[in-house]
Amino acid sequence: MLTERSGYLSQTGLGLKMFSPETKDTIHFAACRLLRLTGIEVEHEGAAERFSAAGAEVVKKGQAWRVFIPEWLVNDCLASAPKAIILGARNPENDFYLEKGRVGFSTFGEQVKVIDHVTREYRSSVRADARRIYKVVDALPGIVVGSRTVCPNDLVMPLQQAHNFYDALTCTSKHVWMGLTNQDTIDLARRMVVAAVGEERARRRPVNTVVSCPTSPLTMVNMCCLNIIGAAETEIMNVEIMEMCLAGGTSPVTLASAVILTVAEMLGGICLAQISRKGVNTILGTCSTNLDLKLGMSPMASPENAMIASGVAQMAAYYDLPVRTGAGVSDSKIPDSQAGYEFAMNALPLALAGANVIWGSGGVDSGLGFDYAKLLMDHECGRNISFMLKGIEVNNEEMALELIEEVGPGGSFLTHKHTFKRTRNQAKTDLFDRHPFAGWEKNGALTMTERAYKKAAEIIDEHEPLPLEAAVQAELDGLLAEFVAKHG
Repeated sequence: MLTERSGYLSQTGLGLKMFSPETKDTIHFAACRLLRLTGIEVEHEGAAERFSAAGAEVVKKGQAWRVFIPEWLVNDCLASAPKAIILGARNPENDFYLEKGRVGFSTFGEQVKVIDHVTREYRSSVRADARRIYKVVDALPGIVVGSRTVCPNDLVMPLQQAHNFYDALTCTSKHVWMGLTNQDTIDLARRMVVAAVGEERARRRPVNTVVSCPTSPLTMVNMCCLNIIGAAETEIMNVEIMEMCLAGGTSPVTLASAVILTVAEMLGGICLAQISRKGVNTILGTCSTNLDLKLGMSPMASPENAMIASGVAQMAAYYDLPVRTGAGVSDSKIPDSQAGYEFAMNALPLALAGANVIWGSGGVDSGLGFDYAKLLMDHECGRNISFMLKGIEVNNEEMALELIEEVGPGGSFLTHKHTFKRTRNQAKTDLFDRHPFAGWEKNGALTMTERAYKKAAEIIDEHEPLPLEAAVQAELDGLLAEFVAKHG
């Protein structure tokens, strides 16, 4: 056991503590100081008006507004944000509960390239890729939401988002998680959700979360404000404040300042969400990392990425709010050993730090590309992480002292009914090979990557998501056609 010191890493059991309670207080007060004294630049007039009406000081600065948010307003908005959130799904069996101690995984977002699962060509992603990926996501129990994984580059904006939302809703029966860039796409998403599950159910258990990204440092552009306000006012959508600062680029290079800036910008987003509609489900999100000052690029698998995200996850626990963290994306260009090491190195500490959803499965090339084999491998690694998080339960039944006394010295437990009854309690493996060498050869001597590609192809060919009723499918098709006719 490591002794905890203020601001330093400490591990106790199956939990990871980046900060002491005193350090969390310090980070919170520092973030509030930035909001109160430096303020946030807001480009959206309606957002500025809402801040002003809520009690913030708002000053016109050219084409934007500088908003100074008092600490009391931050605390009021934190208090009104729900602490327990259900990520509803079209198939209720796929609902996911955002609660302490529970972690799920998802794909990364808006990748513009894909490694073709048949030809292995690294090419621009298209709509057909999005539909295939959602189908694979639907089949994997450890991938808990249908996140907008790739960009359909064969479509123009805003048709990209319209088709992506439609495909996520129809090709997977899980919660849909993606950003929407204008009021028309928000309205379309709302109408599609109501058609798919009904307004009452969507209101009680929202089946989609809208991502909104503040711009570091301390800026909320039009799209960010529109996403927050538009989603909040639908009354059936969750809102995520996804922060992406870059230590050494859009934040000071020190990790402490990157965490503070990330927290400040998330708090600003929470305030806008809560003053737009008090009590709207609001989720914290981070994909902050560092700038590699030697290469001039932003690595997604650096140790700094995991450290910043773990710190933010601990601050989310401090606020008692759910959090999604970006991690598990590899800087490798292919699903090789580097990709495997980087997923485990980044995902495990975040799971221990308390992240609810870890966002990055299947990501390669620093988040620019997607690979099916990596998604399958990441999924298996994530399931093992989730298994370990259960810890070891110690009670009379689990200690099995009477059984040990019954079998006695030199005996065997292998054939005992106690062992047989618990066979299915062991961690399961679909891709990781545990056979002896001869068995591995007999099964084709395939590498992990080859097995993963094979499994992905089987899912694409065979898996069918929960179908929609014919009338619902027709209504969704009509809504999409109407949008395309207006914007095509």
